[in-house]
Amino acid sequence: MSDANDVLYKSLESKVYKLMEHIRFLKNAHAQLTSQIAQQEEAMNQMQQQLKEEQEKNKLLKEAGVLSMIDKKDVGQLQQKINSLVREIENCKALMMEE
Repeated sequence: MSDANDVLYKSLESKVYKLMEHIRFLKNAHAQLTSQIAQQEEAMNQMQQQLKEEQEKNKLLKEAGVLSMIDKKDVGQLQQKINSLVREIENCKALMMEE
């Protein structure tokens, strides 16, 4: 029976060794995946911040009425708008001088 016990012991020892190796492998894989998740979360946060900044820029351009003119690429309209604003400013200055 000693031979049978030795065979059983060696079989168990081999299985335990394989399980320990598998545990090391899984721990390493877990560490790598955790690192990848952290990197992807950081990249996602940066992209979300960039998206917010671009949305704010877009909002400001829309409010200024410039975006619609740029989209149409109609420089003439843009020039007319600028000229109109300049005339309006000049009129305001003239009214202020009268007072």
